[in-house]
Amino acid sequence: PPPLHNPPPPTPNNTPRLSSAASDVYKRQADYQGARVLLVDDDMRNLLALTPLLEQWHLDVMAAGDADEALETLASAGRFDVVLMDIMMPGMDGYEAIRRIRMQTQFADMPVVALTAKAGDDDRQNCLSAGADDIVVKPVEPLALKQVLDSRLTDNLPQG
Repeated sequence: PPPLHNPPPPTPNNTPRLSSAASDVYKRQADYQGARVLLVDDDMRNLLALTPLLEQWHLDVMAAGDADEALETLASAGRFDVVLMDIMMPGMDGYEAIRRIRMQTQFADMPVVALTAKAGDDDRQNCLSAGADDIVVKPVEPLALKQVLDSRLTDNLPQG
């Protein structure tokens, strides 16, 4: 079996970072009109840091703590407008989860954004090869996330 993933204790270098002076303006300006997002991450700190930001942008957030839960949620919880998928998780990793999502025709056009701490060209290519539409590097900067969501959601926002 794969080794268990135990996240390191929070330190100034690995504590989820979501705010910067330059991105405060973008936090207030985003409005995704109730689009549904599935946020997948095994680290509760990341879920707790990202969920309020996404909700501030008027996204309806559902969280999953691992890839299996994410696949179950996609199968049972209705339509999602975007999936934000952590790559490094215990058990089934984000690459395999994205591949499994892409094997299902009903999710062929659903944007999947990989969340990864690895920012190298090989890492980016691995995410795209697995079926991710885009990549956001951790720690997540709100402006970077907003730019990706703008490109993936603006034409697909819920109407009405």
